[in-house]
Amino acid sequence: MSLQCPHCGGRELYYEGAFFFGGVYHCKDCDYVGPFVIEKEIVVEDS
Repeated sequence: MSLQCPHCGGRELYYEGAFFFGGVYHCKDCDYVGPFVIEKEIVVEDS
């Protein structure tokens, strides 16, 4: 599973802990701070 920023599409996200309404994520690329991120499943096929 990979997390992606909904604002810039960056993958440099970190979880900032829980607040009153739940946790928020912070994007290092664009400084987005919010509870919503895009979760992508990455499928790796064996050669």
